[in-house]
Amino acid sequence: MRLIGRKKLFDLGLNALLNDWLSEIKDANWKAKHELLLQYPRVISLDNDAFLYPVDSKKLQVEFVVAFTKGVFMIKGVRNNG
Repeated sequence: MRLIGRKKLFDLGLNALLNDWLSEIKDANWKAKHELLLQYPRVISLDNDAFLYPVDSKKLQVEFVVAFTKGVFMIKGVRNNG
């Protein structure tokens, strides 16, 4: 996957915490939503292309969209759920 928006995590000091997850994303080749959800069952689906990834005991959530047909993963931001 082509990863866009990693700087948003770096600016918030989350880059190191999520480094392994981000590496797995770059190596991923998901063709459909169900493949992503199978690999990451904690991910919350907002709609067909938008998702939340819980971080830090679910207090923070990384919001992202995936264009499966183009192989693009874009981080939109981080939500504070606490």
